[in-house]
Amino acid sequence: MSISAVPELTVDSSGYFAQSAANSVASITSGAKLVNTGNIDAAHVYQWALESAVAWNSAYAQGGYYGYTIDRRSGALPNPDFSGWYAQAAWVLTGESRAYNPSTGAFGSPKPSKPFNLESGGWGAWELAARYSDLDLNYNQGTVGSATPSGGVRGGEQKIWTVGINWYPNSVIKFAFDYELIDIGRIIGGATAVAGAGTPPATFTVYPQISAGQANTSADQTINAVAIRAQISL
Repeated sequence: MSISAVPELTVDSSGYFAQSAANSVASITSGAKLVNTGNIDAAHVYQWALESAVAWNSAYAQGGYYGYTIDRRSGALPNPDFSGWYAQAAWVLTGESRAYNPSTGAFGSPKPSKPFNLESGGWGAWELAARYSDLDLNYNQGTVGSATPSGGVRGGEQKIWTVGINWYPNSVIKFAFDYELIDIGRIIGGATAVAGAGTPPATFTVYPQISAGQANTSADQTINAVAIRAQISL
């Protein structure tokens, strides 16, 4: 199996997911995955998470932490663990608040007190939002210029800063305008590492390829993205 992540193109999406190596190619290659543990021969995978959110008047904040532990089939190699966390906050400029829904255990979107209407002068609800997330898929990765340590995984670390503005013309339509700064830190190469360490799956080609015998190197990346999304909730 492998653990990977796609860039978050909205401030309310964690973007984390795990895929089995046995899944279809279409499933594994969907989206640009900038960090990836590579295939790990796993016997068991354990995941746990903590999340919390709070709303006060027109302000809203949410955060979460995720942990992953993998039991390898081979007892000769250490069992890797990975983690990720995020924090996000939003403030409704027009004063509306988010209502808590006990049935879903989550806060809903703000409902405009003055829905968009040119005749009456209503402009809906406007909201500023920000988010930071950090996903670390490295485990005993070693250093640049050295071979991957026994059982080490060079999955990379992904840090994402997102700021955006959301417009709710009415209670069922939302427009999101987001800017995202993605920072990737990763060591690639070390193709002669001990068998069983995290190795890139054949379908993963985002990072530069290093042939066997070549020295490993840093594959750090900085990416800027702008996303515009329209959403209808019925």
